[in-house]
Amino acid sequence: MDELKVYTGKEAFKELLDGKTLNNGVSDFKFEGDDLLVKTGNDWSKCYGSITNFLECKFTEVATLKVGDIVYCSDGNCPGVTSIKEINGDSGLLENGWNFSVRNTQVIHHATPEQITEYKREQVFLKVGRKPDEYRENDIVFLENTGTICMVTTKSNFNGNVGVKEINKPQKWNASVKRLTPICFAENLIALS
Repeated sequence: MDELKVYTGKEAFKELLDGKTLNNGVSDFKFEGDDLLVKTGNDWSKCYGSITNFLECKFTEVATLKVGDIVYCSDGNCPGVTSIKEINGDSGLLENGWNFSVRNTQVIHHATPEQITEYKREQVFLKVGRKPDEYRENDIVFLENTGTICMVTTKSNFNGNVGVKEINKPQKWNASVKRLTPICFAENLIALS
């Protein structure tokens, strides 16, 4: 997971004034109008603590979950990366059908950039009815390590490789499916006759 920016002192106060919600490891804080609010448990209330103690705390930003966000679910019943389909108050529904509590940020939280990239890659294959990294003959792909556009000559095998050849060239070789980016699947090619 990416490191969260830590705010302290006046910087934390400025971020709150700019509309962010911050957490000090125990409670969430935000401004609503002229009031500094603190959330301990489920409810927000006015914060009456000492400003000196407040300025000595370290805060991180609280990222609010929204519909369409790609999230990581660490619950054993729902492991993995998915997206948020809907949110109604404090509960939500993930694309994979799992219900979750918006407040439970230990189980549901924003996915890392790497997790998001892999999730989007898997979705490309699922949309055409394939398993992730399932390549077939005549798929057009970009080969990352050579920077060339190739055609797949054999389907994916158990080693995670496919046969490829550069467009309009006879030489064929094997390439790892993790090094390929799909450009056009064989089903989407237009046959000219």
